[in-house]
Amino acid sequence: GRKEEPVTLPIKFPLLLAQGSDGIAVGLASKILPHNFVELINAAIAHLQGRDFQLYPDFPTGGMADVSRYSDGLRGGTVKVRAKISKIDKRTLAITEIPYTMIGANIAKFLSDVAALSETKKTQDIVDISNHWLLKDMDKAVEEILKAVREGLHIRVIGDYDVDGICSSYILTKGFQMLGAQVDTAIPHRIHDGYGLNEHLIEEAKREGVGMIVTCDNGIAAAPQIALANSLGMRVIVTDHHEVPYIEENGGRKEQLPPALAVVDPKRADDTYPFSGICGGVVALKLIQAITEKTGNPGLVNIQEELLEFAALSTVCDVMELKDENRILVKEGLKRIQKGYNEGLKALMEVNDIAPDRLSAYHLGFVLGPCLNATGRLDTAKRALELLQSFTRADAMTAARELKDLNESRKNLTVQGIQRADEYIQGTCHDRS
Repeated sequence: GRKEEPVTLPIKFPLLLAQGSDGIAVGLASKILPHNFVELINAAIAHLQGRDFQLYPDFPTGGMADVSRYSDGLRGGTVKVRAKISKIDKRTLAITEIPYTMIGANIAKFLSDVAALSETKKTQDIVDISNHWLLKDMDKAVEEILKAVREGLHIRVIGDYDVDGICSSYILTKGFQMLGAQVDTAIPHRIHDGYGLNEHLIEEAKREGVGMIVTCDNGIAAAPQIALANSLGMRVIVTDHHEVPYIEENGGRKEQLPPALAVVDPKRADDTYPFSGICGGVVALKLIQAITEKTGNPGLVNIQEELLEFAALSTVCDVMELKDENRILVKEGLKRIQKGYNEGLKALMEVNDIAPDRLSAYHLGFVLGPCLNATGRLDTAKRALELLQSFTRADAMTAARELKDLNESRKNLTVQGIQRADEYIQGTCHDRS
């Protein structure tokens, strides 16, 4: 018969899946699959396992159903199926959908064969998240922060007034405190300062003797402000997760990174971190994890479980996609919140009548998160940070009740605003009639 075409699967990193007479090549275009495609996948899996790799099938249920109904009675017809293969970590590949055109084959059987051949565990835990050192500039950030601590510099963490910014600020401040650093926190005021770094915050830091600024959940778009900090003799580290500003140049995009000593942001074009959809709180957590690994500091080791709570809360409240390592972080973070490592979160759950064993991602996004967010909307987000930093149950309960009351006020203001808008619309329609 005719010579079979090699298979080309789209993949995000250069790895040869298998080498054989028919061959499986890595590329960006799809080709016609040969009749012995399952055997080739077999060879690919054996090859990968021999090189300490595994295939991780993660087919959406709906996707499998869609292709299965075309497989029965398929006789030489053509079925097109979209596909994607991506790297989860250094040991695992994920097949989420499979892009190809298959001729004269049973697609449902192929999917089940691949799933059966995979030996990857079906559940994932915290050890399966990607290594923090894979983030671009992580080594520089760790080196500069440890240097600042050794030199006794006053470090200021500057966050944001939403839940992700508040949790990121808590994670970094707590971590630096465990290092013995001279550290404090500044969170911009929504009305007076606006989002992120501004000249006022930079000048204030200089007046107050700050030697290093570490941003969280902001900073990637603050090049002028960071240049000002540099000119005033302050060192700056940026940790963020937002898109990098760019200019159009020669028909392409040229990123405009801020002039900081280190810029840790998974959205950087030159970043090779496997999953860029993490929030600011997770980036902050990974920075502290890297410092913990570098130093072996016992205090940092002891707070890892607590910090995971805030990575989970940030992920849900910043509306990150609950897939890849985000799903693992939220699942594991919920377990830690239930154990009650943080007095502030325990108190906030109590005043909102949330039983620890009933806690879910819903409560993070629609009960606890809004209470923290309300401080930044109606007052100052520093009040939310103070709750999380409470040392005693009494202080935590007082702060939690205040935050719950603020959130009730916010909800009442929202209802009043909707009523006024409705009255205005009704009045306008009546005048026109």
